[in-house]
Amino acid sequence: MYALGFLKERSEEKLSTGAVEVEYRLVCSGELYNRNVKTGDWRKSGVARILLRTPFELFVASEPFEDYPQELCARLVVTRASESDHLFARGFLPDKDVIEDLCSLLTLLSRRQTPFFQKLRSDFVLYLYSNPAIWPLFGYEGPSNDKGGYLHRGFNDIDWIKREEV
Repeated sequence: MYALGFLKERSEEKLSTGAVEVEYRLVCSGELYNRNVKTGDWRKSGVARILLRTPFELFVASEPFEDYPQELCARLVVTRASESDHLFARGFLPDKDVIEDLCSLLTLLSRRQTPFFQKLRSDFVLYLYSNPAIWPLFGYEGPSNDKGGYLHRGFNDIDWIKREEV
């Protein structure tokens, strides 16, 4: 996953020589805007088009703003990568891999607020905590309210973490 290397380089702000700026056009079926912009009508604000500046630029490129599907522009600076096996080594620009991974993350993050994913999350949490058969898999010992609460039930008795790690 070259996206992790890309994000790490951006967080450390170190770009190697030979970095290349690439631009991709993306299509969005929804309506994206920067909700942190304080304006009366965000559709008339050019600043609301800027969705992200770092670790890469992402902005709405559609004209007019309400056109559907919305066209987004992603600009990123990618450094060359290399892969090798026992016989061959090759250098390449992983821009396509990076943008595909970033698009997957953006899709996941933008969809998590939809009612479907909120319902799925709440059902999943409810299932986890109401099924005693799987509690040992994630270290949950069950409800504590009938045993005096977590404070009096050994909230600090995590025996699966070695003390030298802490």
